[in-house]
Amino acid sequence: TEKILSKYPYTKIIILTGFDEFEYAKKGISLQVEDYLLKPISKNELTKILINVKEKIEEEKSLKKNVDDLKGYYRSTYKVVRQRCLENILEGAPKSEIDEWIDYYNLDIRGKLFSVLYIDIDNEETYEDLETVNLKRMALLRFLDGLKESLSLGEYFLYDKSIFLVQSCYKEDVSFFLKNLDMICNNILQGVSKYLDVTVTIGVGEVVGDSSEIYLSKESAMSAYDYKIMLGSNKIIFANDIEYKHTTPISMKNIDIRRMATFIRTGQIETFNDYLKEVFVEIIKDNENKHMTFELQIFGVLVRIIDELDLSDEKIDELKENVLISIGKQESHEEIKRGLLRLAKRIDMLGSVRRKDLRKGIVGKAKEIVLAMLKSPELSVELIADKMHYSPNYLSSTFKKEIGKSLNSYILELRIEEAKELLVNSELKSSDIAMETGFSSSSYFAFSFKKAVGMSPREYRKSKRK
Repeated sequence: TEKILSKYPYTKIIILTGFDEFEYAKKGISLQVEDYLLKPISKNELTKILINVKEKIEEEKSLKKNVDDLKGYYRSTYKVVRQRCLENILEGAPKSEIDEWIDYYNLDIRGKLFSVLYIDIDNEETYEDLETVNLKRMALLRFLDGLKESLSLGEYFLYDKSIFLVQSCYKEDVSFFLKNLDMICNNILQGVSKYLDVTVTIGVGEVVGDSSEIYLSKESAMSAYDYKIMLGSNKIIFANDIEYKHTTPISMKNIDIRRMATFIRTGQIETFNDYLKEVFVEIIKDNENKHMTFELQIFGVLVRIIDELDLSDEKIDELKENVLISIGKQESHEEIKRGLLRLAKRIDMLGSVRRKDLRKGIVGKAKEIVLAMLKSPELSVELIADKMHYSPNYLSSTFKKEIGKSLNSYILELRIEEAKELLVNSELKSSDIAMETGFSSSSYFAFSFKKAVGMSPREYRKSKRK
C-alpha cells in the first residue's frame, strides 16, 4: 500500500483482509486507506462501499475542476480588472484605494511626482474607416511595449479611444521630471513617425505630487492637447506651457463640455456660437426641467477659462454678473444664450491679447538670455528653455510663430553678425573669433560662416579691407 501511494498518490485503496488484529487496522488508518474490511463480506456491502468511493472520487474531481476554472477565470479577468483600476485612477479614485491597487496589481506608478500623457494619432479623419484607426492605435501600444524598459515607462493603456501614459518619478524634483517627460515624448514622437508611418500629438499634464491628483493631470493633459489646433500636429504640448490651472471636471448629459472649452481657448468663436445653438436645442428638449443647472454648467466653462487665462476687467465682470442674473431670473433661453455668447466673445478678445502678450514676453526673455550667453558654446534651445521653465518644443514653436524664424537660426545669425564685425574691425585669428562668438570649433565656425555668407571668413575679411 505504501509503495502504491508513493507512486500513485491519487489512488483509492480498500483493504479486504481476514486479519482482525488492531495493528493491521492502525497501519491502514495511518496510510489513509479508504476502508479496512474484514471477511466475510457480502456482495451488496462491497458494492455499496465501491459506490461511495466512486462518488468521493467524482466529488474531488468536481472540486478540483472548480478550482481550476476559478484560476482560469481569474487569469482571464486580471488584465481587465487591472485596466479598470487604472481608469478609476484617471477618474479620481480615493488615495487609499489607489495605494491598494498599486500594491495588489503591481501598478508601475509608484513615486513622489506624477504626470499623465495624452497621446493620439493625427489626422484621424483621413483614414478610410474606424478599424484602420484602431489598428494604428494597437500598433502604437505595441511600439510603447518596445520602449518600456529602455525609457522606464509607467502604465500606458487605451481608454476612451485614446492612449494615456501615467508616468511617475521617485525624485521630488519637478525640473528633473519635466526633462525626463520631454525626453520620453521626443522618443515617442520620433519613433512613431519613423516606424509606424503616422504622427501623433502628445498633451503632457501638469505635474502633481499625490497619486489621488493624477486625474487632475489627466484633465490638464487633455486641455493641453486641445491647443493642437493652434500649435499644429506632431507636437509635444505641455500643460505648464499654456498656464493651465486645474479645476473640478464638469460633465453634462448630451453636451460636450471639453469641446466647448476648446473652441474658446483656440479662438474659434463662430464655431462656439454654432455649437452653443445646438446645445440650447438640447436644453430646450430637456423634460426634467434641469435647464438652469445646464445653463450654469455652461457658464462654469466660461468662468473656468477666465481663471485659466487669468483674465479680468470691468466689462468681463459685468457680463458675468448679467449672465448669472438672467439665469437666476429664468429669463428666456434666447436671452441667456446671447449673454453667454457676449461673455465668450469678451473672453476671446482678452484671451487673444493675453496670448499675444505672453508670446512677446517669452520671445523677449529668450532674446535676453541669448545676448547674455552668445559667447558660450553651451548656449542651446534646451538650456534657454530650462532657464525659462518651458519645454524646448513649446519655446521653439512660440519663437518661430512670433519672429518667423527658429531660435537656433536666430542664435546663428547673431553669431555670424558678431563674427563679421570682428573680422573687419580686429586682427583676431579665425580660431579666436570662433571662440569669441560661441562656436564649438573653428572648423564649425568656418563651415557655418561660408554657408551663411557665401565665402570663407578669410575671403570675407579680404573683401572688406580692399
